[in-house]
Amino acid sequence: GAAPALPAGASVEVIAKHAIQEVEIKVVLPKDARFKHIKRALADHLGSDEILTRGQLMKKEGGIYNAFKDAKKIGDVRRVLVVCADFSALEAPEDGQAAVCGLREEDVSDDEAAAPAAANGLPQGAGPVRPGSLTRTEALALQKELLEGFSASEFQQELDALAKKRERGDITPSEFTLTRQELLLGVQRRVLPTYGFEGSSAGVYKMMAAMGPFVRDQEFRQVGESINRLLGIDSPPDSWGDLARSCKKLEMPVPAGPAPKAKAKAMGTLGG
Repeated sequence: GAAPALPAGASVEVIAKHAIQEVEIKVVLPKDARFKHIKRALADHLGSDEILTRGQLMKKEGGIYNAFKDAKKIGDVRRVLVVCADFSALEAPEDGQAAVCGLREEDVSDDEAAAPAAANGLPQGAGPVRPGSLTRTEALALQKELLEGFSASEFQQELDALAKKRERGDITPSEFTLTRQELLLGVQRRVLPTYGFEGSSAGVYKMMAAMGPFVRDQEFRQVGESINRLLGIDSPPDSWGDLARSCKKLEMPVPAGPAPKAKAKAMGTLGG
């Protein structure tokens, strides 16, 4: 877990903070490292590959979360938010300083030689030919992938813990809604880019608009209802057409702050 010995000036230090658990750790890497190397240093330090398979490194701009691409160089980024990974194993050193982990130059260069492709498992350039539009087959496949992600035990445990916080009064209803949207985005971010949508709140709204033509389709409705049940979202199928139409009007993501009630629900509806 100690920081690697790197020559002065040849390294970058990035603070990785967990979006929900509020724990942070300093990651020291060679200056040409990529975002996937932050994940790998964290995986080594935590003793778990979870962050490599499920985790995302994010930035928050104007209340919207966007993912850093694994293959992109870190550049001048010095802070990242981590979602869909467990930081509970991290304990701050007794001197009050942030915990530290990292990779050496040879760890990074060996990795580049062995695996030039992006480490996130998505095929390069995946997605439909027409970004922002969906066939019925694509819409159903997208919904089913989201259903699978929302059904995962780790996701359900996080959602349950969040609901208990709300019941105890530890968080306000608006904080619950916003944190739940972050949690949903952890799944949506991995699925949406495969279908040509950005893995962000804006991408979710565009996806919902593209699903508008299928809201009366029986199979589509069944999967959507299953998703809403899993997420504890009360959104009757009859309201989905209105939601899809309102999403189509949204060229820009909603502003930061508590979302209006209908829009907060919309994040889970139609498999969103």
